[in-house]
Amino acid sequence: MAVAVEDSPWFRERRAKGEIIGAADSRLDTPKFDLESYISNYEGRTRLHRLLHIAQHCPPLSLEALHLAIPEAKNDMNTTAYNLLVTLYHAINPESQHGVPDVEWIERVNKSMERESDRLESELRGYKNNLIKESIRMGHEDLATHQYHNSQLEAAGKSLSKMREYCTTPMNIASMTLKQVVVAIAQSLYHQALTYLQKVRVMSLKPDDKARVDPIVEACSGLAHLCCGQYKEAAAAFCAVDPSFMSNGPVAGINFAKEVLT
Repeated sequence: MAVAVEDSPWFRERRAKGEIIGAADSRLDTPKFDLESYISNYEGRTRLHRLLHIAQHCPPLSLEALHLAIPEAKNDMNTTAYNLLVTLYHAINPESQHGVPDVEWIERVNKSMERESDRLESELRGYKNNLIKESIRMGHEDLATHQYHNSQLEAAGKSLSKMREYCTTPMNIASMTLKQVVVAIAQSLYHQALTYLQKVRVMSLKPDDKARVDPIVEACSGLAHLCCGQYKEAAAAFCAVDPSFMSNGPVAGINFAKEVLT
């Protein structure tokens, strides 16, 4: 006989540790919102992390969240997230086949990611031999993007830092620094993110660029302050976010309104 999700060993253990678990906690009501509609506000790593958080804290929505997240992790070829999600599914519902990892797929994707890393590093070496600054900058950026999507966050941060000497415009530098902000937030390095954000805040950008960058700086500052427990600063930053934040679209190749916070 199958054990109810809220009574699974995984959730029992967390309740024993004093964690608040939605709906299984007598103080909380069963959620009434549509999960698919809610999660449509997010993209990329943030979407997967939102689904993971729901799966870990809300028994009535836990398996639904994992059913949405596991195929998405596979579509993104994110083996790190896939392993984490499948392991959680097995811990919550050990009898289901959904908790059994696709080992062949994991090995195939990991090998493919290694080949792509080798290709990007080889291209970058070629750009350095040709001494073309813009090509070298873009080579570091492509490698960092690949590493970020492959959950190699520390490596992505290092690749981004190497871009600095090859940036030729203020917006190049701003874009690089905003990417560093995203990587720092993904690593929960919120003080570091605030340092990067301050660098962007004082940059001399063209008026059109500044109008698109400033709302991102304030929104990400609010998030970082909030995660540092600096609630007054977080409130001030969020209040300073221009409404255009939600409609400006991607900046530095990132849709901050969907991929970082919304």
